[in-house]
Amino acid sequence: MHACQSWLLWLGLFLASCAQLHSQGFPLPAPKDSVKILIDAQRIETARIWEDGSPSAQSEAFSMLLHDDDAASAFASLFKSASGVAGRLYALLGLSRCNPQQYTALARSLTLDQVVPVLWYDVMREMRVSEILKMIEDGSLYKAVYPPPAAVDATEL
Repeated sequence: MHACQSWLLWLGLFLASCAQLHSQGFPLPAPKDSVKILIDAQRIETARIWEDGSPSAQSEAFSMLLHDDDAASAFASLFKSASGVAGRLYALLGLSRCNPQQYTALARSLTLDQVVPVLWYDVMREMRVSEILKMIEDGSLYKAVYPPPAAVDATEL
């Protein structure tokens, strides 16, 4: 498959995923709004929160940054600009996917025993930074914040 065809297939799948997320109640924030949401984040949230499974604005914002053309720079900038540790942890989560070396270097700068509020689906709890970093490294936080989209039939594109 030629690079152009691969890119078009990826774009079609991405747009279908965005449409599916939007149809499930996920409004799609603008990239500038995404950065602001994560800069101001005071807790970590899974993709769906509360008993009714409401979409998390922070998870949506993370998704938008992850698909940015220069995601690594966006997450590095978020790490420097975040008003709290939750925003820096979202930045590290993104960097763990697009620039693992930078993730490792920046993760060392956090206080491991600092406590962070986490809204894990419908349960509010507190976790140490060290626990959240382990979840980033084993992939479980990524799966909770950015769940894979439902399968899309490429023939429908």
